[in-house]
Amino acid sequence: PLAYLNRILRILPMMAFITFVQTFVADQLPYSYRVASRSANYDACSDSWYKVLFFYANLEKEPVDVGCMAHLWYIQCDMQLFLLLPFMVLLFHWRRMAGLMFAFFTFLVGIAVRIYLGVWYEFSANFMLPANMPAHGGDQQMQYFKPWTRMAPYVCGVFTMLLIITCRDQKVVIRSRAIYFSLVCFACFILCCLVFWPYEDVKDLPEARWPLD
Repeated sequence: PLAYLNRILRILPMMAFITFVQTFVADQLPYSYRVASRSANYDACSDSWYKVLFFYANLEKEPVDVGCMAHLWYIQCDMQLFLLLPFMVLLFHWRRMAGLMFAFFTFLVGIAVRIYLGVWYEFSANFMLPANMPAHGGDQQMQYFKPWTRMAPYVCGVFTMLLIITCRDQKVVIRSRAIYFSLVCFACFILCCLVFWPYEDVKDLPEARWPLD
């Protein structure tokens, strides 16, 4: 419980302050000719500010529920993923192998979720200007904000941390050059997947991606 309390006390005050500024102050700031509304932020947050402060606005089904301080969706998602972390660490403390296996299994679940969403809904890499429309009524923008679609990299970091602690305590040192270069090649493969695959979606859309009109 103290782990959760410590994290909430560290995050919540600043979130509450900036949400207050966005709701009551931002609309009144002078924007010259770019002013479109003096109540847009207040209208977006007046009925949903508490969802942000209780870390669940990103779980709502309708996109309008993410409109209040939408850029805090990641803090909410991170907090939701953090709920698993003390249990993983506690299990690792009791039984190291069980903790490692649980973290790795959770990582595989996150990978399976992403594969299912990508294959079934045919999501492309760029959800702002997708190369093709999603199938079966999929909404990639809303899936973007959910913790179960972000779980894999988060838990991968947790698993790596637990694995490094185990290797350090067991005094395991990787001296094989083959293993080292295999890991480097695997990292380069991941980098290429992150760079070249999304580029295919936007390489022919410079004007549509950055419109001036």
